[in-house]
Amino acid sequence: MITAIERANAMALQVFIAAHLHNGRVVTHDLVDAVMSRDAGTEQGQANKEMVRRIIRKRAELERVRVIFTEDERYWAIREQLHHMSTDEVHALRDEITEGGDRDPRGWDKALTNAISVRLSNRPTPARLYGCKPVSVHLWSTPRPESAPVATPPADDRKHVRIVDGGTPQIIPTRDALDEMNHAMMGGARHVREMSHARSWARIVYKDRERGTVELRPATPEDLAPTPTPVAGRDAAPLFTALAAYEACGFGLTPRGLGDLARHLITLGKVAPAEHRPAITEAHAAVEGAWEALRKAHNLTARNAAHDAARTCLGQARTAILAVAPHAHRMHGTDMPATAEEIRAAVLAYNAVEGEPEELSAAATGTPVIRVYCGSDSGTGWTGTAVITAGMETSVGHVPAHPPIVVQFRKRDGRLDAAENARRILGPRFSVAVPVDFVLDRRP
Repeated sequence: MITAIERANAMALQVFIAAHLHNGRVVTHDLVDAVMSRDAGTEQGQANKEMVRRIIRKRAELERVRVIFTEDERYWAIREQLHHMSTDEVHALRDEITEGGDRDPRGWDKALTNAISVRLSNRPTPARLYGCKPVSVHLWSTPRPESAPVATPPADDRKHVRIVDGGTPQIIPTRDALDEMNHAMMGGARHVREMSHARSWARIVYKDRERGTVELRPATPEDLAPTPTPVAGRDAAPLFTALAAYEACGFGLTPRGLGDLARHLITLGKVAPAEHRPAITEAHAAVEGAWEALRKAHNLTARNAAHDAARTCLGQARTAILAVAPHAHRMHGTDMPATAEEIRAAVLAYNAVEGEPEELSAAATGTPVIRVYCGSDSGTGWTGTAVITAGMETSVGHVPAHPPIVVQFRKRDGRLDAAENARRILGPRFSVAVPVDFVLDRRP
């Protein structure tokens, strides 16, 4: 068992590696949270987050990274980026934010709006901005493209999803769901401990354990789609290779990130069905072109053009990946491998590009297991969070087979810890042929 400071040092090292490889040598709160979430099933993933941040700030100069944790640091980093943009570009950015209205998250970003206001004012430029080198990562959120409106199905054909105690979703008629909501609010209120309702959504906590906690929500097209049959062996490769490739799209605005994405697309093209390979090949060519343009960009205009090309090719790559595996944007519980053979195949497919050789060789002979890290909230303690990951237990640690699945649950017995509560609530929901290990997460 290693000490707390050793865990924090190991976790800080992983953050520094991610900053060098995927985030343009910049460490932010989001990067720390992402890396710790990714390594939640490892020993260093149990480190104290505040201790990790202190170590990162202390060793930032030695590791040659820039730390942006406070609002003041973020404000001046945005000022540096705006300082290297022309006045017309800043005006265009401000007009775009204004036209977006409340739907544009940049309009709610005080640091960004204040920086734009100061940049376009007649105030003298501070000396700290002369000769500054702006960070290469985006420091503000961009709005999501609006999707086409979904046509409302006829009343008789509407469906709802009913979930009991976080278990398997069940498709029921909307009429039955509305009747249960009305009965819980009116006739059967004495049998209900808690009831929350918003439009067609509801959460009902019954007093008896047989009915438990019931969640009701409108069914989406994804819910109504036919459930895929479990995959094994080589059939598991497209899904879990696509999951790893889609994750790589999140680090694609740097030359190293684009290079990693290109390798992921090559691997995905080898296991994808033949009808999807032309689109993957085109996406790979676009990523290679953006990587070359970004690597050779030596001025602001060339960098902006290269970043625009990188964003375009990332969208093309995501489209090609989702065509192979529609669930690749988020890991679903129904896609989790359930047998030893499926977990082993998923581990090798998910880590084919970025896994170390010793990890892959150890995964081939490791022990399949499903890890469930359980923790309580910092408020009343009655709400728990379970982080579920299937993988191989090896001599080099736990090698995951997919991105973690996060499930929130309400404890049944306050005398027991989060792991034991999760075992009682979630344990019956696992229909797997491998051990399920419930581990108490003691991180504050």
